[in-house]
Amino acid sequence: MFMNDQAQPLDLTSVERALNEASSKINALWISFCLLLAYYAISIGSVTHRQLFFNSPIQLPALSVNLPLVGFFIVSPILLLLFHVYVLAQYAALFRKALLFNKAIVTCVRIASDRRLFWRRTDSSMQLFAFTSLKGECEHGDRTIIAVSRTAMLVTIVIAPSLLLVLTHLVFLPYQSEWVSWVHRGTIVLDLLLVMSLWPAQCVELSSANEPDGYWLPRWPFALVAFLVSMFSIGVAVSPAEAIYFATKNKLTEDIFERSQRTHSDVAWHVFSNRLLLQNEVLIDKSKLSQTENTVSVNGRNFLYIQLRGADLRRADFRGSDLSHADFSYARLSDANFSCIGGASADFESVLRATVQSQSPKAGCTRLQFADFAYAQMQGATFAGSIADGATFRIGNLTGARFAAATLNFADFTFAQLTAAFFEKVEAKGATFSGAELHGARLGYSDFRGSELSANFNGAILYALDAQVADFRKANFSLATVGVSEMANTVFGNTFMNKTSVKALRFAPLKDDDVKTIDAVLQKAAGVDDESRSKRRRQNNVGQLNQESFAFWTAGERQSYGEPRYNADLLQFLVELACRSKESPYVARALVHHRFSYPNDPARADRAALSALLRNEKCAGAKELSSDDWRALENPLGG
Repeated sequence: MFMNDQAQPLDLTSVERALNEASSKINALWISFCLLLAYYAISIGSVTHRQLFFNSPIQLPALSVNLPLVGFFIVSPILLLLFHVYVLAQYAALFRKALLFNKAIVTCVRIASDRRLFWRRTDSSMQLFAFTSLKGECEHGDRTIIAVSRTAMLVTIVIAPSLLLVLTHLVFLPYQSEWVSWVHRGTIVLDLLLVMSLWPAQCVELSSANEPDGYWLPRWPFALVAFLVSMFSIGVAVSPAEAIYFATKNKLTEDIFERSQRTHSDVAWHVFSNRLLLQNEVLIDKSKLSQTENTVSVNGRNFLYIQLRGADLRRADFRGSDLSHADFSYARLSDANFSCIGGASADFESVLRATVQSQSPKAGCTRLQFADFAYAQMQGATFAGSIADGATFRIGNLTGARFAAATLNFADFTFAQLTAAFFEKVEAKGATFSGAELHGARLGYSDFRGSELSANFNGAILYALDAQVADFRKANFSLATVGVSEMANTVFGNTFMNKTSVKALRFAPLKDDDVKTIDAVLQKAAGVDDESRSKRRRQNNVGQLNQESFAFWTAGERQSYGEPRYNADLLQFLVELACRSKESPYVARALVHHRFSYPNDPARADRAALSALLRNEKCAGAKELSSDDWRALENPLGG
């Protein structure tokens, strides 16, 4: 039976024993690895967009252990990769023993049926079955078992770990942390390279010869799949916060990760997303609404293209976050804070201090470029220092909102409610305020060149503005104060003035550099091919002194309402505005801080009368004013 009956049986038995021991150990390892994969899949699959938004800890299933969200998504894929490498190494060692055993059988056993008997004496685990088929010498039942074993090994040892690493990347992608995403991509690529180099070598078809006879699974599919998966994770599964996003953005990225962005359905859901989807969610702790603290704080985060349509975010703190292209339409954002970390904060004194000291810190300030706030409720919201170029506030309620030192170029405030709003040291070139309600608002030291300002400025104060080539057609300046501003080449028509105070306006002809700047602003605001805007530029005779504009404003200055009567009428109008209960206490509070706290404001002329009127029992809008509000009224800025 054997070539050497004296020596070879002992050697063959030793090899067989070693193979069986290795097979038993790796069988236990395989079961443990499968359980780990299942546990990992449950942990990753249970993470929601709500958890990513709040950066909530992950609670491990069954263990009730909370782990930091970001830390978990960094450490867990690395540990899975290391465990996977260890398992592949153990399978490589088992395969080497199977090759040695097969070589010993081929060398020592002459009869094929006897060789099959030796293989049947080995461990019957599926791990060994996956490697031990003798080409052309297997029975039909053996072939079925071998096929099942190989499929099971392929799925659990090759496909599942790599698939879970890809899933980890996709689940965390909406968090928009660039460096963590690159950690995930690194683990994916490294895992695929290790699988591609280690696993195909174990797919050898054993034969009756001393040398293996080909592969039961060719090598090239591994290389192809590894390449496609790597390209998917690097070039398709990309978030807008990453530097490579615009360089690699393609149709696949849009179809797989951004389809929900193109719809405004109440429930925009997709299998995968590269931005957070939290439409109509209540994202606050309502118990904190009656207190002065923030209901939720998500400072300094990346939330590009986040979907918060209809969400409840009252008194939320977004300071320093990047919310470019965010969708806040129909959201509840009263008293929300979109200002700066370490700069202007939610309390109004800090806003004023930053403004008076000419501080406009953009580092650490909230970015809101092209964000959508249409129809949102933003009473008392703070946008101090924010960068909101191209943002849309159409038909939004911004009563008492604060925009100190904000950047609002080309922003759209069409038909927005901006009663008692505060625009101080704002850059708003090419912005649109058509039909906006700016009753009692304060606009000062700001750049509104080329803006559409056909709004209602009843009782508002506009001073030290650069409003060259602005459009004031159909604007209402009843009881408004307009002073010390650049008004050259402004457009007017059906502009209404009644009891308006106009003082010291300037109409210097535009310089060549100003002409180029304003012309570029107008083109960008309305589009290069906008004929109506181009016609308007020609009508304005940009670059020359507009005599009609000069005559209109100077006539208003000559007919300026008498100061004592004007102050009394303005005070009465603003107090009536503050005492309305509809927007209580936002209008009253905003007027106290934006108007009544300024010693040089015309509405501040009679302090005693003002305090008495606001403390009157019939003044419903002022009943919810805090002690800090009354203190600001009694101790005005600079007073």
